[in-house]
Amino acid sequence: MQDLLDQQRRITLRVEGLLNADIGERLLALLLDLGQRYGLPIPHGYRLAADLTQEDIAHLVGLNRSTTSLLINRYRRDGILGGHGRRLEIYQVPARALLEQAGMAMLV
Repeated sequence: MQDLLDQQRRITLRVEGLLNADIGERLLALLLDLGQRYGLPIPHGYRLAADLTQEDIAHLVGLNRSTTSLLINRYRRDGILGGHGRRLEIYQVPARALLEQAGMAMLV
């Protein structure tokens, strides 16, 4: 029973964190989660499937596609994301550092 309560507490903290996060942090947390659960491991993080579009990502995080594209490009310039074309890579160390710096450690 204690394990279930601990799991529920962690989930509640994650939901509260996502509700209070700015849009960039929400996007980054989602991408990191997708990478951990479904991505292909690469030396410094994860590669998402090429068939996952920016439109799909936008729907998952609750943004429009153009805002999602702007944020992804910003994170690519900052070295947090990488990849070419539709192949999106999430670099684990800088992504986690940014989320922790923003007070979103419960999301990583």
